Amino acid sequence: GSLTGAKLAEGAVNGQHLQPDSITGGHLAEQSVEERHVRPGSITLEHLAEEVYTSDLLPDGSITGVKLAEGAVNGQHLQPDSITGGHLAEQSVEERHVRPGSITLEHLAEEVYTSDLLPDGSLTGAKLAKGAVNGQHLQPDSITGGHLAEQTVEERHVRPGSITLAHLAEEVYTSDLLPDGSLTGAKLAKGAVNGQHLQPDSITGGHLVEQSVEERHVRPGSITLAHLAKGAVNGQHLQPDSITGGHLAEQSVEERHVKPGSITLEHL
Repeated sequence: GSLTGAKLAEGAVNGQHLQPDSITGGHLAEQSVEERHVRPGSITLEHLAEEVYTSDLLPDGSITGVKLAEGAVNGQHLQPDSITGGHLAEQSVEERHVRPGSITLEHLAEEVYTSDLLPDGSLTGAKLAKGAVNGQHLQPDSITGGHLAEQTVEERHVRPGSITLAHLAEEVYTSDLLPDGSLTGAKLAKGAVNGQHLQPDSITGGHLVEQSVEERHVRPGSITLAHLAKGAVNGQHLQPDSITGGHLAEQSVEERHVKPGSITLEHL
């Protein structure tokens, strides 16, 4: 114990002069231990004071996935907008992850633009643009009377020849249904025209076929001298004893008219 520091030359004491475990914290000057004095891997958590437990303790990028416990990272550890498509596993986004109303048309791929995109019955009239529905969108026989507004069917909508008697109401069965002069003989059934259909004085000689007027057609007393042709009445048309003196013109009886032997004393 007789050798003091004053007896030692500067730098005289080196590692070989020191006994193992002889240097204690009391021998070290403040801030004398530098990075180069610390053996790699020798500082453990028990050497660290509580105040050094900060983000500065770890170098940027030094925490890897293997250091994280399962479920250790939650929403509060993530920065806003830090999760990108590259972080998501395939088919990891479920219906519950999508905020209602957040999917717009720009998010949809072209191949999903099909009728399956809309639920049955979800498309209302309010969604259709004016004039959007045309003939190719309508199923055959889908337009019924209930779909037509009153008086919407015009002449141009009716196919020629498509209106039959079955389509006509009883009140239209009038003479106005047929244009004047449109009813020909071919349309009349045999025996369809009788006396009530003929106008007075409408039957003329031109309508009668030859020898069609019989005795039954002539009203008694209607044939006058004006109707008889000259020389039309001869002896065969006269009844016996029908010619009297009143019928004979004066001096009309000649000798040739008197039967021989027919003049007797009573005629003289």
